[in-house]
Amino acid sequence: MFELLVLRHAKSDWHSGAASDHDRPLNPRGRRAAADVGRFLAATGRLPPHVLCSTARRTRETVERLLEAAQDSDDSSDAVDVVYSERLYEATADGWLDCVRELAPEQGERLLVVGHEPACSAVVSRLTGATVRFPTAAVASIALRGGIAELRPGLGELHWFLPPRLLAAL
Repeated sequence: MFELLVLRHAKSDWHSGAASDHDRPLNPRGRRAAADVGRFLAATGRLPPHVLCSTARRTRETVERLLEAAQDSDDSSDAVDVVYSERLYEATADGWLDCVRELAPEQGERLLVVGHEPACSAVVSRLTGATVRFPTAAVASIALRGGIAELRPGLGELHWFLPPRLLAAL
């Protein structure tokens, strides 16, 4: 069973003075939430060996904070391979799925993809049929019986969905 983890970037700073949407950083709440995700993934043994991430600053910072917190909890975050793709920024659900199919490693049991709305909720819906509201720093776990090869509409099963408030309480 292959586990696809879908993570929306953590809360960004709309008042940062960034020159563009692509350059917006995380705010303090976002940095804490990203760390909560990292601690959760490490504590549950779900830290993936591979991450695909949008090139937007807020997604990159989400991954950095997540991995720092995971490493504080578990040394296995040293082995995480992160690939950044411009294609995940402003992707449609179809574009997101195409990018993952092309860039995801063929081997492995788990992959984390860090992106944006509305693609995150659209992808979960497309793969599982579930409708979820995807706040910043929410993470969904989708089981795919045939691995990345089964990354097609209706072939996934939503195992769990954790919004940031629940993650912070764990």
